[in-house]
Amino acid sequence: MCNDILRRDNNNPDALYAKAISYYYQDMQDKANSFFQRALRADPDHHKSRLAMKKSKKLLAMKEEGNMAFRQGRMEEAHHLYSEALTVDPLNTLTNAKLHCNRALVGSKIGKLEESIEDCTKAVELDPNYVKAFQRRAKLYQEAGQHEEAVRDLEKVQRMEPSRENRAGLQSISLSLFHLLSFPRAISYRMVNEQLKLSQRKDYYKMLGVSRNATPDEIKKAYRKKAMAHHPDRHATATPEEREKEEVIFKEVSEAYQVLSDSQRKHRYDSGQDLEEHGMGMDIDPTTLFSTMFGGGMGGFSFAGGHGGRNHTFSFSGGPGEYTYMF
Repeated sequence: MCNDILRRDNNNPDALYAKAISYYYQDMQDKANSFFQRALRADPDHHKSRLAMKKSKKLLAMKEEGNMAFRQGRMEEAHHLYSEALTVDPLNTLTNAKLHCNRALVGSKIGKLEESIEDCTKAVELDPNYVKAFQRRAKLYQEAGQHEEAVRDLEKVQRMEPSRENRAGLQSISLSLFHLLSFPRAISYRMVNEQLKLSQRKDYYKMLGVSRNATPDEIKKAYRKKAMAHHPDRHATATPEEREKEEVIFKEVSEAYQVLSDSQRKHRYDSGQDLEEHGMGMDIDPTTLFSTMFGGGMGGFSFAGGHGGRNHTFSFSGGPGEYTYMF
């Protein structure tokens, strides 16, 4: 709403203040302060902007002082500065989550292991999607000998940000835990962990909307239909959030097709094996795959390519307008 107001009147102090507050609570103090300053230039007596900017600058300054103290090895001082910064605005959850996570790192270096674990716990309570806080708490749990808790945190990290690096960390600590547990308990843990991994695995058949006994032709047709529907350029006029969602689906559809169209990968996937462990994950860029699959004008596309490069115009059947793809 404030964007609409600013389009009509880019010096509206209340709208500028609202924009600034939005950035402030997204832990974007520099942008917030810029809009607070604009509000005050438009109205030097805008009291709300003055007070909020003062708080924002104080919070940013104390956080930066803590960071500087940490970089210079002044750990006790850094711990104190982060603690002071946490008192500035209890309502700024995202910034405070980072402060707790920073204080956890500092605390772990000055013998405050339990307090550091508590700081990480507070950080993920304030921001449940804070991957770094889960990673840090996992490391601290491991140092404290709480290996099962460390595994749980790393499993969350892998779910939130799947990567080979995160998976390797999880496998390493899981193996350590396996050797530490008594044999019956270790076997039980291993079975539960394998079942957990299977339950968290992506359902490629569901992504493409095909059955498990689908033929190669059915898999190819399903990919082409889904890829065409979710290609980001088809949603060029959508909101950033909607466009990002379509990009995620487009990548997932590509990943699903690469697995299910390859007999060896499909066999391993169907038998419950971990494709990443065997280096059989997605290896073709989604856009390149799309270009290859539709490169001959198939599936309702009409091509109007130039001679100077790989710039093609596709006209979607069943969709409005024309979209230009840069390959």
